[in-house]
Amino acid sequence: MKRIIDVHGHLGEYALFHNPKNSADDLVRRLDSMGIERLILSSNPAFASDYKFGNDLTADAVKRHTGRLFGYVVANPNYSDETEEEFNRCLTLPGFVGVKLHPSTHNYPLDGEGYRPALQFAIRRNLPVLIHFWFTDSRCGEAAVRKVMKNFPALRLILAHFGGPDNAFKALPQLYRDFPTLNFDTACSRSPKGIIEFLVKEGLENALLYGSDMPFYDPGSQLGKVEFSSISEEVRLKILSENAVKLFNW
Repeated sequence: MKRIIDVHGHLGEYALFHNPKNSADDLVRRLDSMGIERLILSSNPAFASDYKFGNDLTADAVKRHTGRLFGYVVANPNYSDETEEEFNRCLTLPGFVGVKLHPSTHNYPLDGEGYRPALQFAIRRNLPVLIHFWFTDSRCGEAAVRKVMKNFPALRLILAHFGGPDNAFKALPQLYRDFPTLNFDTACSRSPKGIIEFLVKEGLENALLYGSDMPFYDPGSQLGKVEFSSISEEVRLKILSENAVKLFNW
């Protein structure tokens, strides 16, 4: 059976979007239906309102679904003096494997001082960092990523959504060539035909990770663009699981 690991999911309600079936049990049922082995998630309340409460929700979900759900600990840059303590607290709990930052929701630039403690902690602990990445948003667009990577070249950053709408994905190959520790997840609501083939042809086959952004997007739609892309089965397996296994040291 083909191994599939989803590196981008969310737990709980979110005021700005309708996202039904958002409980941990709902997510696991959908994983089962799609044959997805693991999902790494953060809770919506963690980056939308109360990050400590939200991280606790993640911890509970991960505990109840050991081996299926894994967690990103979320930092709020507006409380940067609490980041170290919160990260140490969460990472003593089982199942946390990375960090999630959302500059758009926090209304705070990725390269701002408030995120520095989280980035430094991630480097010290060798934790991948998933960020909301959107070319048209200066808080988490290409310029902010470039500045962060120049300051923290050892950072293992996962850029979500292929940069967002339209043709943003076409800038990813040069970004990857400049910063080869970058990774990119597949979660994108508008995916031009041939996007996976283009990125593989441009040399990103070892940096692409299957991510669904469930329950905002259905995992089937995101899985389909990998499964039905015109790439070799060897590369397909890299995207669906092998790259994630290496990145998260599984």
